[in-house]
Amino acid sequence: MKKLLAIVGILVVMTALTYGQEFVSSQAPGAKALLFQFQGLDNLNANAYAGGLGMKFFLSEYLALRTVVNINYDTYSEPYYDSANPTQTGTDYESNSFGIGVGAAIEYHLTKGRLTPYIGAGVQFYTLSTEELEAVPSGTTQPKVENGYMDPATGDIVPNASTSIGVVLLIGGEYYITNGLSLSAEYQIGLKAESIKDAEATIGAVSLKVPGGTATDIGITTAGFLTLALYF
Repeated sequence: MKKLLAIVGILVVMTALTYGQEFVSSQAPGAKALLFQFQGLDNLNANAYAGGLGMKFFLSEYLALRTVVNINYDTYSEPYYDSANPTQTGTDYESNSFGIGVGAAIEYHLTKGRLTPYIGAGVQFYTLSTEELEAVPSGTTQPKVENGYMDPATGDIVPNASTSIGVVLLIGGEYYITNGLSLSAEYQIGLKAESIKDAEATIGAVSLKVPGGTATDIGITTAGFLTLALYF
């Protein structure tokens, strides 16, 4: 919430500094902008930047194309420790994940001015791969799990990676805070098909494959977030 208030405060100051400035709309053929998205209209969780490179291009005064490329890489490690035998040494636990996504959407702006509502449609693609190396005592072969994890309670292998493609309808609005700077928000009505990747566990020369599955989601969401556009 504090970061949300900071963002709002900055925007208020910028608006005050440019008060009285003649407004010039960025809705013109060839206009382009860098896009920055902040999470969570549903709970105003504007405390994190949603990483990725987003751009917007106006094809005409009322029609705009926007694209985004998103890359995520996470790694985590935890030292080996056996509470029943604290002096026991071993190999540490490690996990890695890599995801990449692309998306494109068309916006049709209903008006041209400081506040402009729009409708549109878009497509999204995202794929995630994971790898997990289990913690084991020294002298023991370390299990490796790809696109899944080992349940510590049962030892079962559970798939946790997937590839998804989605189609969305958009409805939102863009407000120009000042020349070349806007803030927009939107609702999305989306259909997403997801394919869960097979998980594979390897212990030495032995391997075990656990089939994934499929999932389909449809719904209304505020996944469009708060978007800040910087025109240049």
